[in-house]
Amino acid sequence: MDRRRGAKIAYIKERRSVMFTTKEVPLALARLQHQPQPVARKKPEHWYRKKFKEREQQLEKQKKSAWRINDLRANKNGFHHDVYWITQDLYRGNWRLNKKEGSGIQSYCTGNRYEGDWKKDRREGYGTFYIREDGKYRVVYKGYWKSGNLHGPGYLHCAYGEVYEGDFERGVRSGYGRQTYYCPQSGRYHVYVGQWRDDKREGTGTLTMVNGDVYEGCFSNDKKHGKGVFYYTTSRCRYDGLWREDVAICGTYSKLESDYEFKTPLPHLELRNADTFASCLIDKIVQDDGLQIPSC
Repeated sequence: MDRRRGAKIAYIKERRSVMFTTKEVPLALARLQHQPQPVARKKPEHWYRKKFKEREQQLEKQKKSAWRINDLRANKNGFHHDVYWITQDLYRGNWRLNKKEGSGIQSYCTGNRYEGDWKKDRREGYGTFYIREDGKYRVVYKGYWKSGNLHGPGYLHCAYGEVYEGDFERGVRSGYGRQTYYCPQSGRYHVYVGQWRDDKREGTGTLTMVNGDVYEGCFSNDKKHGKGVFYYTTSRCRYDGLWREDVAICGTYSKLESDYEFKTPLPHLELRNADTFASCLIDKIVQDDGLQIPSC
């Protein structure tokens, strides 16, 4: 009993030491009143803009997710006219198990357009891709596709009228092909015919310049590199040697014979006075064969 009573008395004393006395309560309240109270500050304007943008993005995601659910429920098969997307894209063509498969036309919200074959919602097979410029469609690529990328033989129309005709692999030029390069000084085109890898000239090939000079040899990383021969049409010289990043390292020069003909194809030549040349040619034929041409 004495032990329990002593423990109870100790507990009561501990509680009294913690609790305020009647005299200490007003003093504590006075101290709290004199302390500076926190002021509610208004959030900056960019905070509200950020929250508003996040809310808009969240609503947009909800709309897209709802559209996808409804699109899956449609279970499209066969040919369908004008199927619209929430992104304002438009497709007209064949479907299989709710995916684009077969031939069809896809019009994008950017104005670009694809006409060709599809497989499992991706461009695969033969097709043509257009871009819209100045209210008209311009062909960018015409050829074969695989898994949405350029793959196989095709034609790629680049800027300034440059054209690549050859093989593609996973969306880049790889294999054998012919590329034209625009020369702004002359308004004509250099021509390269040879091997490619990873969208760069790699391997053996022939580069024909606008002025008639021809390089025939090895390329690496889109530059003349390795063993090669360069023909100078103006000086009628030939250089055989080694190249390193478009620079001749060592080799020999030799003079070409006067009747030497280039084995490699030269750029297309045009006659300055085609009409005069044609009239002279007709007169020559008439004189040799004794023909008479009636006057108009």
